[in-house]
Amino acid sequence: MQATQWYAVCLVAGLLGLMACNKNQEAAIEPDAEAVSMQNSESEDVVQDAIDAAEDAFDGVDDGLRNGRTEEPERCATIRINENARTIVVEYGNGCNIGGNRTRKGKITITYRGVRNFLAERTVVLDNYSNGIHTISGTITITERVMSGNVLSYNVVGSNLVITRPNGKQIRISECRRTVRYDFGTRLLDVADDQVQINGSTVGTTDEGRNFRATIVSPVIMKGSCLRAATFYPVSGRYEIRTGDWTIFADWGEGECDKKISITVNNRTVTRTLP
Repeated sequence: MQATQWYAVCLVAGLLGLMACNKNQEAAIEPDAEAVSMQNSESEDVVQDAIDAAEDAFDGVDDGLRNGRTEEPERCATIRINENARTIVVEYGNGCNIGGNRTRKGKITITYRGVRNFLAERTVVLDNYSNGIHTISGTITITERVMSGNVLSYNVVGSNLVITRPNGKQIRISECRRTVRYDFGTRLLDVADDQVQINGSTVGTTDEGRNFRATIVSPVIMKGSCLRAATFYPVSGRYEIRTGDWTIFADWGEGECDKKISITVNNRTVTRTLP
């Protein structure tokens, strides 16, 4: 479905070297603590983008498409549907540009239960799927899909996810759990009035081997209007990230379509402007 191109949780935090900050801000918190926060955000982004890609390819029931999505952002993907095996295979070939610096590549295999429709539960296997920044392999399940009015609710569980960063190092996510509430707004085919609310937690290991657990303590909110402005970041929400002796808070702001995130450790806060 068209709206799922952007929702989510888990949105990109760019490379530390690309972030806007001054020297005083750089010295304000422990670099390792900041790296944990940023890598958690990176993992959130690539996981959610993989879910978006799978959802777009799975069906377009809400906007009348019955045989897999073939327009943006799937216009260059090959989508093979096997109703007998209840599988959908999505292969991106040379890649599909989805805006900005993002080009989807790799392969996604979706297995669904029962009849293929909007509410079908599904398992997504990622085979070196890339969003143009990171590459991910592993399995994600999407269950308990319920539609009430214009709001779709569902649960997400990701397991044994391996995320390769641009530097070639890997983040490993042993478990990622999400509850999602997707409000399509009053204009069902227009993403601009959509809004998503996400809760959940992530357990993982950074590319330097540091274990962490991230919990959404204030719901992460995404707005479709920000997509129109080419801003793929949450407008609000807060993560509590625990690693070693540190408790880190990452805040997405107060409702504006901007690219800023604030990171707080031991009552010291820095603000980053993401790419």
